[in-house]
Amino acid sequence: MVDSARNEVIYRFIDRNWRQVEFDGKSLLDPQSRHPLLLVHGQPGCGTKWGRLPMQLDQAFDVYSYDRPGWGRNRFGAKGVEGNAADLLAIASKVQKLTGSAPIAMAYSYGAAIALRTLELDASVFLSTLLIAPAMSPLAINRYDRIFTNRALGPLTALITSIFSTKYIGTTIREILHSTKSLRLEAINLLTELAEMPSSDLSQLQVAILAGTADFVTPPESIYDGAKKFSLTSIEWVNGGSHLLPWKNSDAIVSFAERALSHLK
Repeated sequence: MVDSARNEVIYRFIDRNWRQVEFDGKSLLDPQSRHPLLLVHGQPGCGTKWGRLPMQLDQAFDVYSYDRPGWGRNRFGAKGVEGNAADLLAIASKVQKLTGSAPIAMAYSYGAAIALRTLELDASVFLSTLLIAPAMSPLAINRYDRIFTNRALGPLTALITSIFSTKYIGTTIREILHSTKSLRLEAINLLTELAEMPSSDLSQLQVAILAGTADFVTPPESIYDGAKKFSLTSIEWVNGGSHLLPWKNSDAIVSFAERALSHLK
């Protein structure tokens, strides 16, 4: 359902499929319920295109996801990190009200930048935060990203990228064109946002990072630089892992989550 106040499109993974959540005041409070885990997608992406990962996470958690503005079924314009962080804060609050527990955030790539900014708005918003191949440093910006700012090549590059990213956004013409517009806008914003993200000490929070050693989008040097900026020391590596960890290394993500969240059991 689309929330008329904040334009949110939120899902819950039930019976091996995604279902949109109706926030109608009903509570899911149950003494036997599992911790809610909220997925925050990257770019290009959407809330329901995570490959096998949700099915695997569903073995231990109640899995939620959502479409950011500009992606999936959220037909409103893409936002920058600040606007997205405000939306994520509201969504996490709704999940907490529904389930009785602050959600665990699992944020991927650009979604990690949004999750970090959300923590700065409210340090208690997430029970724990898991960052997967996080974009959190200017060192994650490469030549390909800069092409998006070019007036002539930017739109064409965004279109080509979307065409080859249907696995993460959907296959219809509408989804491809929707992604093209949002990808370029977010990519242009990101050049400034990553450079201007202020340092912040999050060392007292439960934040852990998983990244790939062969990731050329968020390379190891960007992970170390971002971890230093936010005073984060819990970093694990997938040897030979690329930027596509959710689709190519979902088993590693599940194992990582089990270790990082062992204190919750």
